Amino acid sequence: MKKLSALVLAMLLLSGCAAAPAETTAGTEPAPSVTTAPSTEPATEPTTVPTTAPTEPAVPYDTFFSQEIVRPVEEQDGRLFFGNVRIYGPSDDLSYIRVDDFSLEVYPLDPELLGQVVLLDAKNNLVRALSDEKMSIVKPATAEYCVALSEDLRILWKLPYAENTQPEVLYTDAFSRISHPYFFENCLFFMASVDENTDGIYRLYMPEGRLDLLVKDLPPLTGDVVVDFDVVSNVAVAWEIYYEITEAQMEEYWEASGLFYQATPHEFCQEATQNPDIQVADLKVSYREWMHRYQGALDGLLYRDQGKYSIFRYYEDFLTGETREAYGYPTWDIFPRVYYPDGSRRPEEEIGTGFLWWLDSYYQKK
Repeated sequence: MKKLSALVLAMLLLSGCAAAPAETTAGTEPAPSVTTAPSTEPATEPTTVPTTAPTEPAVPYDTFFSQEIVRPVEEQDGRLFFGNVRIYGPSDDLSYIRVDDFSLEVYPLDPELLGQVVLLDAKNNLVRALSDEKMSIVKPATAEYCVALSEDLRILWKLPYAENTQPEVLYTDAFSRISHPYFFENCLFFMASVDENTDGIYRLYMPEGRLDLLVKDLPPLTGDVVVDFDVVSNVAVAWEIYYEITEAQMEEYWEASGLFYQATPHEFCQEATQNPDIQVADLKVSYREWMHRYQGALDGLLYRDQGKYSIFRYYEDFLTGETREAYGYPTWDIFPRVYYPDGSRRPEEEIGTGFLWWLDSYYQKK
C-alpha cells in the first residue's frame, strides 16, 4: 500500500494525464471525405428556406465566397485564441436568454417560460418571449435575430427580435442530430445528419437561404466518438474526431493489472479517492480528475502503444482547396498534444498556437 500511495502522489505531481507518447506514424483511419460547396448550382441537401425576406446585405453568393473573411485571432498570455464578436440582443438595453432553472431563481420570470428564449430589458424584466417552443440551446447572431436549437435537436430556428415577427425554421434534421450552431459573417455553420449513419458540417448563407454541405462522412454524435469543429473563416473550417475511452472500456479493464504499475485501476482509484467502495460509474459523477487519468492510461494502452492515434484533426479552405492534417492523444491541460503528418511532435516553441494547430510553422513551410 505504501508503494501505491507513492504512485498516487507521483501522479498528482505530473502535469499531464499520461506520459508523453513516443513518436508514431499517422493513424490508419481514413480522413472523412470533404466536398467543396458548388459555386453555381444550388446545394442538393434538404433545407427549409426562411419565409421572410432577409435583412442582411444582399451580397450575391458567388461574390461573397470569392474572398476569405478570416475570423479574428487574439493573443492572451502567450497563447492564441479565436476572437468572438457576440451580439446578444437588438440593443444595449435588450438581450436574450434561454430560461433555465438558474434564471428562474435570479430573474422575475414565470416558471411557465422554462426552456423558452425570451428578451429582457436592462433591469432583467421580461419584454417578450421570442418563441413558444422550448429550446436546448440559443446562440447569438445579429442585432436582428438569434438562432436556437429545439429540445429534440431536430429543428434549427431563427428567432427575430422585432415585435410582430414569427420564428422561422432554418433547417430540419430527420434524424434529430443538429449540434454546434455558430454564426459568422452572415453564415450559420452547424453539424447535422447527412444520412442515418453519418453527420456533416453545413454552412447556411443567410441572405439567400443557400445551404452547403462542406464536410461529410463524419461519425454521428451518438456513441463513443466526439466530433467538434471551429469556424476559421467564411470559407474554411477545422474539425476534430476523438475516439474517446468509453465507460464500457473502463469497466473492462477495471481489475486489470499493469496500467498503474502493479495496481489495478480499481486499487489505484480507491487509494487516490480514499473511497474503498468506488466504482467506475462514480468517477464521472464525483471524481473526474481520476477518471481522466484512468482514460489517459487506457488511451495509451489501446492507441499509443499500438502505434495508433485517438485524435484526428483536419482543416480545409474551400476557396483554395488547401487541406491540413494533424493527430494526437487526449490531454486535460491547456495545450493539446499535436503530431504532424510526418510523425514529428509539435515543438515547444509552437505551443503558443494552442488549439489553432493549423497555424503552426510546419504548415507554413509546405
